[in-house]
Amino acid sequence: MRITGRNVCGRIADFELEDCTALVYLVDEDGLDDSDINADDWYGIDELEPLPPWTLSPEDTTRALRGEAGLRELKPEGTLTVNFTWEKEPPLPGLHDVYAGLNRVSLKENTEADRRVWLELLERLVPEDRDFRANRFRMDRGALLRYVWMDVRDWVGMEDASALEDAQEALSLFIVDEKRPELKREYTPRMLAWITEQYDDERIDRYSKHALALFRRCLTELVEQGHPRSLQRLGYLLYNDSEAFPADWPRTAELFERYYRLTGDPSACNTLGYIYFYGRNTAGEPDYASAFRCFSVAHAHGYFEATYKLGDMFMQGLGVQKNRETARRLYAQYLDENLERFCHGDDSCNLADIALRLSRCFLEAEGEERDTGRAYRMALIADLAIRRRVRNGDHYGDAKVFGGIQRQLGKCREAWGGVRDLAVVHPLEALWDNGFLHRLIRLSWKREAAGWSLRLSPMPYREEAKPPKLLLALPSLDAAWLLEELTLSCPMTLLPEGTPDAGNVTVSDFAPDGDRVVLRLGEAEVLTLRNVPCHYVLPEPEFRHILTDGPKYRVLTVSFNGEQTYDYLTYNMALRKGDMVSVPTGSSTVPLRIL
Repeated sequence: MRITGRNVCGRIADFELEDCTALVYLVDEDGLDDSDINADDWYGIDELEPLPPWTLSPEDTTRALRGEAGLRELKPEGTLTVNFTWEKEPPLPGLHDVYAGLNRVSLKENTEADRRVWLELLERLVPEDRDFRANRFRMDRGALLRYVWMDVRDWVGMEDASALEDAQEALSLFIVDEKRPELKREYTPRMLAWITEQYDDERIDRYSKHALALFRRCLTELVEQGHPRSLQRLGYLLYNDSEAFPADWPRTAELFERYYRLTGDPSACNTLGYIYFYGRNTAGEPDYASAFRCFSVAHAHGYFEATYKLGDMFMQGLGVQKNRETARRLYAQYLDENLERFCHGDDSCNLADIALRLSRCFLEAEGEERDTGRAYRMALIADLAIRRRVRNGDHYGDAKVFGGIQRQLGKCREAWGGVRDLAVVHPLEALWDNGFLHRLIRLSWKREAAGWSLRLSPMPYREEAKPPKLLLALPSLDAAWLLEELTLSCPMTLLPEGTPDAGNVTVSDFAPDGDRVVLRLGEAEVLTLRNVPCHYVLPEPEFRHILTDGPKYRVLTVSFNGEQTYDYLTYNMALRKGDMVSVPTGSSTVPLRIL
């Protein structure tokens, strides 16, 4: 690029030229005016060579934002000043850092070019808001940064001293600079709370050390004053374990106990229950009495996680008298909520965990309470749910849950005494067992050569964008499905003579009447079906033993005695077909080859 009589250093000018896709950055510390630039006089198009952007580390970004180093000092030799990108996600700009940079670039020895380059960096770091002027007084950290950026921009462009003072005053209210004692002010509790609320806990590790120092100071003062929200917040930060706030279980338990005594918030009991149940605050020694107390309070307020943990305590006799029936009833409460989520597309829910527990309840019960059919169905539902979960995410503890489900499926297959390879169902059973109760149904039929094809699909509630899918588990086929509709192949005797060859009705209720099923919409009878044996018409199961490898896991299939196959989840991506692995079977392990 040929430039005559000018010193390129920091000023930005953009050109849109015919047949040219280059964005050219020209900088002039002498104050070049855009109107003076004639592109044809300055460079030849053929001489332009594209330069890749250079990368800026988070540490250097913070240094540049604070004015401790200019971008021109950090860039590689011969690279355009502003043509940079970040080597990883850039840090969130801290108010303290912006204030420090603002004071440094406003010094007389810095040129307008220096100020503009600093402003370019600040603009790229400020959270986006298309209407920041309208929101300039909204009480959040992003709005304050946008407000300051607007004033700084005006100051750089017009050298407006009042704009600079406005920006400095706005920032100085919310920072602490140890090198400037006059800024080390005492904040009111309201101001302390306001400052801490400007931080995002989920991205706490991205803040600079200066921004974190202010956050810790304000949050600590609020905790010492017994501020409820801050007690809860610091408790969760220490519970979740991050680089900025490493896990401290005894401190976490103390904070949540204080928070619960002040507020009575049952969510604290739910968290405390897990801490005590696993002994996280006592070096792994469980405190089942405290866990039972906390889980009971959370369960009474509808926290389903507490409900199924209470079920675990009754199922295993941990701190309470062992009672499988009480455990089963608690699990059943948690099942409904997770079935609803799963059928609406939430694969991350805990359906796999709760269905596995219910399967064990039904299989391990004694006498008439033992139900191998329901145990098998629950195990199949758990298997489908865990496979969808590991395919679509990285849920904590998936490998352990997956292995437990496969072992439970093995027990159910051994105990199952039903007929294989048949999917026989009666219309009443299909309606009753597949989630059609208390929901509008679209039922359609069509005459075919061998009989009637009957389709059943749920209709959405008014507040639903779409209806839930149907969860079908059939021990006779050793598989489970998540379907949008059920299709049945039925004999000609299903519908009375004179029924049109095709049609559909909306159904709100159904009831048995001898060997018939009466379908109603409100009080009106819309159709009558004979309750005759039909067959499900089903697609191939979504998962059949082998599950496609994910980014963090692999499913291995092994065979016992050359007959039954079992799947195991592993995070060892080096294992391959034919390798020998040790498979846990109760109290021992068995060496088996991967199929």
